[in-house]
Amino acid sequence: DLSPLKESTVQVCGNQTILASSLAGGDGIVTLTFLYRPGTWVIVTASKHGFVTNSAPWHASRIPREYFL
Repeated sequence: DLSPLKESTVQVCGNQTILASSLAGGDGIVTLTFLYRPGTWVIVTASKHGFVTNSAPWHASRIPREYFL
């Protein structure tokens, strides 16, 4: 089952440091904001009591643009 895991803890780590951490909502979605340089790899980890903790490498080739109205 690849459904989003609601109320799980999500961490983003880079260079052995936690860059961001948050709790997913009831829909299993979380948004994290953190500083990074394009091309730099980070590790995204999701955990919840009673489930196997899972981690995955991630990187972006450019910084996404955000627009605020």
